[in-house]
Amino acid sequence: MKRCALFLAAAVVAVAAAPLVRQTFENGDEGWASFGQNGNIRVTREPGDVKSGKGALAFDYDVSHGPAFAAWPVKEPISEMKALGFWLKTDSPAAIAVLLNEKPPGGHYMRIVWSPGDTWQRIELEPSDFTLNEGPNDPKDADNRLDTDQIQSVGLFDVSQIFSSHAQKTEVPIIIEAKSGKHTMFIDDFEISSEPLPRSGASGEGVVIDDFPRPVLQWITLGGVSLTPENRGMRARYQQEEEKYAVITKLLPRLDLRGWNRLAFDIASDKPAQLVFSLEERNPGKGQGPRYSTTVDILGGGKIEHRAVVFSAFSLDPNGPADPDGQLDLDQVKTISILDITAASSHETVANSFWIGNVRTAEKKQQVTPERLFDRVDALAWSPLSGAFPGLAGQARGLRAAPARIGDLDSVGAGPSAWALR
Repeated sequence: MKRCALFLAAAVVAVAAAPLVRQTFENGDEGWASFGQNGNIRVTREPGDVKSGKGALAFDYDVSHGPAFAAWPVKEPISEMKALGFWLKTDSPAAIAVLLNEKPPGGHYMRIVWSPGDTWQRIELEPSDFTLNEGPNDPKDADNRLDTDQIQSVGLFDVSQIFSSHAQKTEVPIIIEAKSGKHTMFIDDFEISSEPLPRSGASGEGVVIDDFPRPVLQWITLGGVSLTPENRGMRARYQQEEEKYAVITKLLPRLDLRGWNRLAFDIASDKPAQLVFSLEERNPGKGQGPRYSTTVDILGGGKIEHRAVVFSAFSLDPNGPADPDGQLDLDQVKTISILDITAASSHETVANSFWIGNVRTAEKKQQVTPERLFDRVDALAWSPLSGAFPGLAGQARGLRAAPARIGDLDSVGAGPSAWALR
């Protein structure tokens, strides 16, 4: 009798743990389709392009002919969704947007992940990871919340297509590695689960901005940086080079940072570095929001240092969008970006890498730090998700962004509206 009860309990657990949706692509494309321009969905059986089994989904697209999306119309009930996961491989480094569209009059939600190229990695996301798109072409969502029972389609989009389309339209000295020609991304073992993802990030007080709980990175670069997960953090490798500045950025979910005095993080740089941290506010219905920036000097030597920068050290970029209330609204932060401007003053080209982890808010200063670490850079603020880069400190002071934006990722070019399945 006892064995029977244990067997029944195990069976109940097994049923509860079964995914709501599981697609192996062994017998076809599972209903995925291409939307936009010059995209094609197919099933590949090339061993090198299949993660498990004998089939995987391949999405071919041509960057030179405009944006294309891969999308799956939701047919099964997924109101109990707690996690979404799949294996992903791209043929080159790429920022990939995972898109969830609600039924009208709901909103469009997005999370951007980084694919290093030619490497399979497991993408695992929770509903709380997704951010409402608030661009001019996106619908408003009355409750500003992703309702899993209202999701009508799942989409994938190579955001690098937008960067490439504007790479020749700006004269600002940031690195943009333009893509061209035909590309392919591969997807395997797509699942939607009612089981939440396990948490394994760093501990500490404050609101978590990124404690890197899972191997997939949610930071991206326009070019010039190699990004890899490392020891519950992220390693960025790049060149400190004058007039060629590399930037990394993360699109944040809706967070309320009010009540906290500082932005805290652990960081280690191989070489001395002057890093600019920028926070952009939301500006619903428009491509750009007000941007606030400050600089932090990192000593180098590869030793992990803890930094806790006061939010009052962030100053408004006078060359960007105006801020009606003239202050950083900590419940409206949309993106966080990091830019190394060391070469603007050193005039040297040096290979560097830095590691960063446990990015969160903090109330108290964790260590005595020279005031110069909190110097403001009034002439510098950059927002890669809005395409604004008004200036650089030092010799680079005075640069202005070109009229054309690098792309408004709130609307992802033509916007998720272009492939929303009615």
